[in-house]
Amino acid sequence: MLSSLGTARTKSRDAKRLQDIRQFQTALELYYNDNGKYPESNWVSSYESTWNTGSLSVALKPYLSVLPIDPINTSGTRSTGLEIYNYSYFSTSYGSTSGNMQWYMLLFNTEKPHPLQNNDGSRACDGTFFNYNSITLGGSCVN
Repeated sequence: MLSSLGTARTKSRDAKRLQDIRQFQTALELYYNDNGKYPESNWVSSYESTWNTGSLSVALKPYLSVLPIDPINTSGTRSTGLEIYNYSYFSTSYGSTSGNMQWYMLLFNTEKPHPLQNNDGSRACDGTFFNYNSITLGGSCVN
């Protein structure tokens, strides 16, 4: 009985993660539609204290009132053993000045394997493909 409760909690947290990421991606696409680019940011992660006060949060505020935080790692710090449970975002003009913020990477982990892991990844404007030891999603440059 306790193991089924644990399984249910794991499924619930994973469902929350997927919902968070979908909302995050929707906010990013709305921002892109309004600005012609994604918000610029070097790596920023949800365990950082600036996650909901930094430039990414400010940029997405009209579309997402607060940036989501992983349901396990809610401390706002890099907790030992929990650091894989965070959301990370990156967008910059990697490899091409013509591709300024035309792509992004959004990383997260689930507790149970998920089908997204079979076809994830993000391609930078210069063609470089990124796929981390997390679910890696993002936009690709459109030529």
